[in-house]
Amino acid sequence: MKKKILQLSTFFSCILLLATGNANAQWMKVGPPAGPGFNVFGMKVMGADLYAGGIGIAKWDGTAWTNMGRVAPTTTAGLGYIGINSLVVFRGELYAGGDIDSLGGVYIDHTIGVGKWNGTTWEKLGTSTHDLAGVKYMTVYHDALYACGTKGINKWDGTTWTNIATNAATCMTVYHDDLYIGGGFSSMGGAAMSVGLGFAKYNGSTFTALTGFYDTLAALPGINIASIASMIVFKDEIYAVGALDYAGSLFTRGAARWNGTTWNTTNGGMTGNGSFMVNCMSIDSNYLYVVGPIQKVNSTNDSIYLSTFWDGSKWKPMFGGDAAYTSFVSTENYKGEIYTAYNGFAKWTGAKTAVPGLEQVSPAMTVYPNPSNGVFHISLPANETATIRVTNTIGATVYSEQITHSTADHTVNISNMANGLYFVEVRSDTKTETGRVLIQK
Repeated sequence: MKKKILQLSTFFSCILLLATGNANAQWMKVGPPAGPGFNVFGMKVMGADLYAGGIGIAKWDGTAWTNMGRVAPTTTAGLGYIGINSLVVFRGELYAGGDIDSLGGVYIDHTIGVGKWNGTTWEKLGTSTHDLAGVKYMTVYHDALYACGTKGINKWDGTTWTNIATNAATCMTVYHDDLYIGGGFSSMGGAAMSVGLGFAKYNGSTFTALTGFYDTLAALPGINIASIASMIVFKDEIYAVGALDYAGSLFTRGAARWNGTTWNTTNGGMTGNGSFMVNCMSIDSNYLYVVGPIQKVNSTNDSIYLSTFWDGSKWKPMFGGDAAYTSFVSTENYKGEIYTAYNGFAKWTGAKTAVPGLEQVSPAMTVYPNPSNGVFHISLPANETATIRVTNTIGATVYSEQITHSTADHTVNISNMANGLYFVEVRSDTKTETGRVLIQK
């Protein structure tokens, strides 16, 4: 699949150059031409740094890369592609998961496939009585680390691994205090899908299979190959992309949003999305961003290629500019800006020389990281006096602070609050800026 991404993105880059040239650049290469120096499959923010993982792992501090080690080939034949598929912050430490035998010279054990960075070196993450090999994605739920992949879903409590489901899964996200699981499965944790494939939730003890997806190929009529590639929470809904022609009987064409009860469309969805990777989506306070081999979006089949953003009603283009065109595999929000990476590294600038009809994506206030563990930052214009107020979904104030000499980056700590959606308001004498932050611990 990772080889296919390279071929597809190279093909689309040729089309994109013919269609747009470099005059309307929206993506800008950042740092060395080769990016971190290896193919990147996923990124994660921890503290003031952005970490990129793939065939290796490196840290970006906003100016330069610091190498943190390479992934060594596994000794087990048939394991498949080697590399870090997912990064997550758990209890203030960075974890890397994937098809890993050793990382930075430290034996990780391919049957586990997850390692922890202790600030100096990598550590093997316990022992396993079952095979975790093939970790695709990790997230934190109810103060435990969850890893999903070809060997099911496993939970790390800080000491031991526990298998909670043997069904293969691709991605997960936390929403309304439940862990949602996506993939191409027909059952999850003993709960069989009654409609379609690939969507279920877990409340900490019980799995529930929800309305799933249908997708077929012309060469395989009547055979359902639906599979969620990636999920993310945006504006209190779960967004899913992948091989998803239908959610139940609803025509979704590759992209759908879940409101806690039902699936809804995204203005005609998108096509050419069978090769999306698990880290292909990121968000800021206003927009949802998707990177990958996108061909068409919206009900009118607008041509997009490689990257797009959702404004709540329509998908809009993010043209390639001078970025490395094969960089569109993973994306992350770092200090309020959207970055993308694969065999290069670039950020979305929101330049004023935008393609006609394309709004500048440069909100006055940005909340990051988002989702957050409760400690997040607000980017603001410097030298303004303002009041910060954070409220929950029923309007109760959970945090309030007056900044008398604000800087461009202010930290808010509501890590004592429960997981969920919170609203951020910054009010000055002349204006009020609002945003949202999702707390996931």
